[in-house]
Amino acid sequence: MKNKYVTLFLVSAVFLFFVVYFSTINLILNSEVQPGQTLTSVKEAVKSEQWEEADQKVQQLKTFWGTFQYLMMLNYATEDFTSFEEKLEDMDTAVQQKDKSEVLKAANQALYNWNNMMRLIPQP
Repeated sequence: MKNKYVTLFLVSAVFLFFVVYFSTINLILNSEVQPGQTLTSVKEAVKSEQWEEADQKVQQLKTFWGTFQYLMMLNYATEDFTSFEEKLEDMDTAVQQKDKSEVLKAANQALYNWNNMMRLIPQP
């Protein structure tokens, strides 16, 4: 009888953790910078060679990521997490150097990583 209650408690605790975790992520994403849209606007700004706007968007992303990364560390998409950070730095460097192809390449990869991290079960 005791094992039944322990099992029920553990299953409930895991379920509650997931509900709180994903609710918190959705609250933060609805109230802050939305990385998917920001990455798309970086790509559009670079295509039209508006480097100041692209730089501003990349800085917004880096600031947002600085606070949001701790919540994402709880997720198990470690490769995407690391790659996303690298691509943000690559984008920042490429914008400073005004290298259109590198910015677009880094933005596309960062967007893919972001979308994968936002899945319930990230792809390998």
